[in-house]
Amino acid sequence: MSQPKPNISKRFRYPGIQPFSTEQSDTFFGREEETAALYRLIQRTPLVVLHGKSGYGKSSLLNAGIIPLCHKESIFGPILIRFGTWAEGVTEMLLDIAKNKLAQDADRQTILSQLLPGDDSLWRYAKAQQLSGGGRPLLLFDQFEELFTYPEEAAQAFQQELAELLAPAPPLRYLRRLEAADAPELSEAEEDLLEAPLEARIVIAVRSDRLHLLGQLAGYLPNVLHNLFELRALRPADAKAAIVRPAGLPDAHQFFTPPFSWTPAALEKMMAFLQDEEDENRVESILLQMICQYLEEKKVQKEGLSQLDAADLGNLKLIVNDYYVEKLNSLENEAELHAARRLIEEGLVMEGEKIRLSLHEAQIEKQFGVGVPLLNRLVDSRLLRAEPFLRGGYTYELAHDRLVEPVLKEKQKAALLPPIIDCHTHIFTGDHVPPYLTKTFVWWPFYYLINLPLILWAVMSWNKWGDKIWFSRAYRAVRRAWYKAAIQINRVWALSLLRQGIVALATVHVFYILYDWLYLLTQPEASDANNWMLAMRQQLESWNILFPINNRLVEVLLVLFFLLSLKTGRNFIFSVFKRLWSFFKLLPGSMTTALIERYISMGRFILYRHQHRIMAQLRAQYPPGTGFVVLPMDMEYMEAGKLKPKGSFYRQMEELARVKNNNDYKDIMFPFVFVDPRRITSDPGFFRYTFEGGKVSLE
Repeated sequence: MSQPKPNISKRFRYPGIQPFSTEQSDTFFGREEETAALYRLIQRTPLVVLHGKSGYGKSSLLNAGIIPLCHKESIFGPILIRFGTWAEGVTEMLLDIAKNKLAQDADRQTILSQLLPGDDSLWRYAKAQQLSGGGRPLLLFDQFEELFTYPEEAAQAFQQELAELLAPAPPLRYLRRLEAADAPELSEAEEDLLEAPLEARIVIAVRSDRLHLLGQLAGYLPNVLHNLFELRALRPADAKAAIVRPAGLPDAHQFFTPPFSWTPAALEKMMAFLQDEEDENRVESILLQMICQYLEEKKVQKEGLSQLDAADLGNLKLIVNDYYVEKLNSLENEAELHAARRLIEEGLVMEGEKIRLSLHEAQIEKQFGVGVPLLNRLVDSRLLRAEPFLRGGYTYELAHDRLVEPVLKEKQKAALLPPIIDCHTHIFTGDHVPPYLTKTFVWWPFYYLINLPLILWAVMSWNKWGDKIWFSRAYRAVRRAWYKAAIQINRVWALSLLRQGIVALATVHVFYILYDWLYLLTQPEASDANNWMLAMRQQLESWNILFPINNRLVEVLLVLFFLLSLKTGRNFIFSVFKRLWSFFKLLPGSMTTALIERYISMGRFILYRHQHRIMAQLRAQYPPGTGFVVLPMDMEYMEAGKLKPKGSFYRQMEELARVKNNNDYKDIMFPFVFVDPRRITSDPGFFRYTFEGGKVSLE
């Protein structure tokens, strides 16, 4: 059984609050006893449940303890499986995920393929691994509580096949097939291989507070709770080993830092801060790793220290506080930083009780305007912890109780800052925008093609069908075939050279097709950049590298094929257009560029149907207490197409008034009425007012 190749990229000696990976097993100290004990239990019993509190290191124990030990002993072939949470639109179910993990050996021609070529069971995939020399299957299910977010029928089907996997004999369908009159002829040795016990092993890793959910598996797995292995926090001696031993490892080429040491005083100070008196002075590994990585990066890598003393550690409480601030500041987008800060400081901590709170992703989106992409980045930075919700989606909370205090301190600092007011904001929706708004900067008749309803339809269609296509069996089959073909081509130097030449030719043609389209849309004035592009075209044509294409349909098909299939050329073209922003000097003036940027910005919000949703997003991008002067837009007189009735200026103003009267916005939102003067002329009754006692009142 082959072992995986080590990852040679440099890394810190401590992983921080990310779980240890298998490649980091050489720095995984303090869990030797637990690793050996769990491995012995796996050898003795088919099904083991590993449970412990969140943050105690269950994932690390599997990744950096059990898997490397399996590779060393060469008895089990470990396969790590994580389901992820289920949500509406997810088509890949539990069995699909597990089979995909096992499928790397399933395509090999074995006696299973001869007997029942159409069998797609979990047992068949696991048996194929055994027959191919991959060892006894050991399925390691990490964060198994995610299973309970999937539809009940999917969970039932998975449990049934899991029970078949643990059965002592092959499935009855295989034994009956052997006895059939038309069964393929197998040798005695092949029959012995088929009937040999699979002896599969399963480890289920689950949070202790979700352990009770495993009782739902008792119908197919009645012994699921018979063999429990509890992972507790680190004992003091093990915590000291986890601190000291990684620092002394000699391979400086593998790590960002050379070997260094901890003085007894530094180690004593660390332990005094980390130990939990209410839990036998044990140490939570996630907090230990976070502080150790911080000190390694700040003191050893940046300051060049070779030994850490107690004075070098500074205030360890401040390290946790700095961790919060640094992770927030790592968000390059200012709006995202404010949104994340507002979510954490207003939604995920209770100020009086100083405790963590948990919110579902749907509630976070609605109340704070923070979507899943930003939540994922906060989880990756380990500021937040995501937990699967039993009815779908995730709930989010702070990654550690120690972060509550620094979060509240930063919140108090922000409260002392004076509020700001954004004096020019818009929250109108796509319904309020004329369909042919691009006519202000796009040459006729192309603004009829680049219209708002078409963009809206394209975005909504992709949201509806994109994932279904992406995860369909047919698409995955095509991708696998494409990948295998690419591998074969790369192995033959002549074919590889031919492929590179074809990609280069296609890149040149697609680049000039896109250039021609942009030229046609904008009708640019003469410029040095434009002249250079035309001269280069003539030179390429003279070398028979660039050929004229006089069919618009062929151009469109070539561009689509290129963008979807040829990653190398696609990245090159995107890189060129990204870096040549001066190319837009071809456009007629800076005003046109500004209009394009505004149109793109508007396109980000075309899927929002109500102004209050955009207002929620807007508010989330600013510090708490910010005020907003909101300008409605009267665009009915732009001669850019007719608005739908629900997009009329009157309807826009009515909804804006409802948003203003909402308790969340009434004190921070200040509508500023903007009206096209032509409306006042065409509708004399629109703008009526009275003036009494020096006060103007609108009717």
